[in-house]
Amino acid sequence: MEWSPAWGASVRFSDVELRYNGRLTTGSGRPGVAWTPFRTEQLDSMSDFIIAPSGPLTLQDAHILTHQLSVSLPIR
Repeated sequence: MEWSPAWGASVRFSDVELRYNGRLTTGSGRPGVAWTPFRTEQLDSMSDFIIAPSGPLTLQDAHILTHQLSVSLPIR
């Protein structure tokens, strides 16, 4: 399930317009493995090897925050 609230604002002056948009996308969507502290210590000591997942599979929380700022100038 994914949820994406968005917000924004704009300010207009005589020669320029400023706009701001923000969006937060949140939900569960990144598959992964629930790591135990012992398993994490093993990975730290063996950084040259890729270990196959052997724990319970989970969907980890995902959060993406996006900002957009735009400036508009008239062409004369």
